[in-house]
Amino acid sequence: MILNPILYNDNTIMIGVIACCLIVLAVVMIPKAIRHRKQMKQNESEKPVQDEEQEVQMIVVPNDENKKLSYKEKFICRNEIKKRDCVYISHDTHSKIMKLTKALDNITIGGYVDTVLKEHLKEYKDEINNIYSESRKDLL
Repeated sequence: MILNPILYNDNTIMIGVIACCLIVLAVVMIPKAIRHRKQMKQNESEKPVQDEEQEVQMIVVPNDENKKLSYKEKFICRNEIKKRDCVYISHDTHSKIMKLTKALDNITIGGYVDTVLKEHLKEYKDEINNIYSESRKDLL
């Protein structure tokens, strides 16, 4: 039997080998890509919506109306944040807060920063609303 040189030359064989490799690669990679896409969709559905208010669980220390809370009572408390968003702070500030929170048990950097910012917003609510209301209605 004589083989047709057009069908069985080196180029045709090389193209066949490459085609087989591409098929094997596709068979291996397509299921991985599908799993990855499903995982990404699942992760997207778990991300918090930025417009929603964050659910925060805080331990509240009872307070007499006349008594001011100490710094430790006010800010050094466990604060579990249910939904989070990323905020950037300077490396220097992060290092200082990290040293403080490492020295304390059950206090996270995020929980501490969230507690301090909530108190700041509460204390300066009127001023913040005045600044904000120059162009819009009250924010807080």
